[in-house]
Amino acid sequence: MKHPAIRLAITVLISLAALWLAFRGVNFHQLLAEIAKTNIWLLILGVLLLFTSHLVRAWRWTVIIRPMKKRTSTFVGFKAIMGAYAMNNVVPRSGELVRPYIFAKHEKVYMSGTIATILIERVTDLIANVIFLLVALLIFPREIAHGFPSIAGDTVIIMAGMLALLGLVVTMIFSAGKTERVIHKLIRNWPAKIQNPVGRAATEFASGLRGVRASGALPVAIGTAGIWLFYVLSMYAWLFAFPEPQIVSVGIIGAFFLRVVSGIAFLIPTPGGVGSYHYFISQALFRIFSVPLASAIAYATVTHAAFDILTTAVGLIIVATEGISLKNIKEVIRASEDGSPKELAKALHQPIEKVGSLGLQR
Repeated sequence: MKHPAIRLAITVLISLAALWLAFRGVNFHQLLAEIAKTNIWLLILGVLLLFTSHLVRAWRWTVIIRPMKKRTSTFVGFKAIMGAYAMNNVVPRSGELVRPYIFAKHEKVYMSGTIATILIERVTDLIANVIFLLVALLIFPREIAHGFPSIAGDTVIIMAGMLALLGLVVTMIFSAGKTERVIHKLIRNWPAKIQNPVGRAATEFASGLRGVRASGALPVAIGTAGIWLFYVLSMYAWLFAFPEPQIVSVGIIGAFFLRVVSGIAFLIPTPGGVGSYHYFISQALFRIFSVPLASAIAYATVTHAAFDILTTAVGLIIVATEGISLKNIKEVIRASEDGSPKELAKALHQPIEKVGSLGLQR
């Protein structure tokens, strides 16, 4: 069995286990009754707010890319992001190549540089997640202690760990070159199969960070805040899509907490957050905000289905208009794993000088 198949099997097992944990003990008749009461228009409003956050994400991406090209299209970035989300739901990991491909194709930039900027995006999101998780721990200490007594005594340790992680990431940002050299020294005796991708990621990380500093960190911070704002507003709008009074009473601060929880859920390697989102969101509503379990599961199930289905539908339309097929994506993934720029260029139907190394060889 190939490694990608093994990885897919593991993620599916994790997803199934999380779904079992989420739906364990739920009365399905009550669950279906709660789902039937959902206000579809408020549900769609929440999805539109979520799409707006993706638009802000696309704008932030154009800011990060400025050192490569001064002016790029936010709309092209939005299409690339939506296409990537959709393809990740169909073929895991395929979005990692679809996104830079669509953007590079329209904006005439090298894919290797575009991938480096995506790495920086992920680091920025990690910093935001850590900061807002710390804020949530400060705002909801009693609720967390009541809902999750097993970690109540470890809150200080968790916060200390988060601060240490935040400090490490910030240090890496302000000393990107040194970080790159240290990583390359640490992995120089590792097997080539592990050394090459780790070294590649370190180099792309460093080059991308130089780009962020050249662009200015403030616009990136503003874009990150905007992304979080619309994420929270989408969670808040969804609260009103359900008639259960205790769901509505969660409020805007509670919606912020749900956004933090969903961020943790999507860090778990499950396809499209299936299972992990259901478990974390339902448990947060049930344990922290005392929402009846059937209503909590209904919220998690319906909101996930809404944004997943609509994101996949819109993204696949974009992918189809770009002339990208499922067969083509599989060829691209195979070429990227083989590490051959020539084969990758062939799979992408692009000249090799335009694809560049894609960070596959240094």
